[in-house]
Amino acid sequence: MRKREFLRRLNQELSHLDRDERDDILDYYDELIEDRIEKTGNSESDVIYDLGEIEDIARRVDPTYRKKIKYEEEEPTPRRKARKRRKESSSTSVVGILLMICLIPLWIILFATLLGVFLGIIGAGIGALTGGVICIWNGVTLFTTSWASGLFRIGIGCCMIGILFIIAPILIKIVSLIGKLILNFIRFLFGGRRRYA
Repeated sequence: MRKREFLRRLNQELSHLDRDERDDILDYYDELIEDRIEKTGNSESDVIYDLGEIEDIARRVDPTYRKKIKYEEEEPTPRRKARKRRKESSSTSVVGILLMICLIPLWIILFATLLGVFLGIIGAGIGALTGGVICIWNGVTLFTTSWASGLFRIGIGCCMIGILFIIAPILIKIVSLIGKLILNFIRFLFGGRRRYA
């Protein structure tokens, strides 16, 4: 169905309304169809099909069913959106600040835990690498006096370094994630309510 046919049939369905109300409704649907065609790139017939049956639309906007006409598709104006955003941001920022102040001990514990895990993982990785290198070096020096003991220590050192290289990608991901959490936590505390990825 084309827009002209849709508006003509909607006008017939709303014929019991006075002329001003009917014109307002028809103008609204005329603009709505044009906007949706422009935004979605769909054809007139697809947009009109998505609106639903004309009889349902007529019932929805009929003042006998509703005291006040309120279009479901209507979007708030930019001024209303800005006012609503200001209200939300001012009330949530006050609540956020109060909540942050009340929960300072929890923030400190959380930060210390994240930092401890971060440093622990890095320390474990460095310790495993250092231990493996020392075992290999010790094994090489012992190899001349007791080849079995030297070979055993070289094998232990190689196992430690090998396990570290197998687990390294997981450790790097964990360290990276914890590092981002710590940075986001610091930015949240000192940089406002912005969200960081």
